[in-house]
Amino acid sequence: MAGLPDTLRALSPVTQPGKRQEVVEDAPTVIVLDRFGNPVAGTGVEWEVTAGGGQVSGGTTTDTDGRAAVTWTLGDTRGAHKLVARVLGAHGSPVNFQALVLF
Repeated sequence: MAGLPDTLRALSPVTQPGKRQEVVEDAPTVIVLDRFGNPVAGTGVEWEVTAGGGQVSGGTTTDTDGRAAVTWTLGDTRGAHKLVARVLGAHGSPVNFQALVLF
């Protein structure tokens, strides 16, 4: 049985290319682990788009493997689009994701 959430880590690339108003190719994915490295199910994950506009859906709670993923649809601007995943009190939190939009 897993303990309390201790660590938040990215499982998907934290930087990737993207296109305006399209979903990023690799869904941003994190894993929550207890202090012994066991996955923690049912942990709330807060996702926030912090630059570039756009939106996310899904991934607010970790699954039985301790993973949470979102569908990230980018905004209508060029440049760096940023997304943050947070778990309160976890080491490694927040995890920062970025998509670079050239077109």
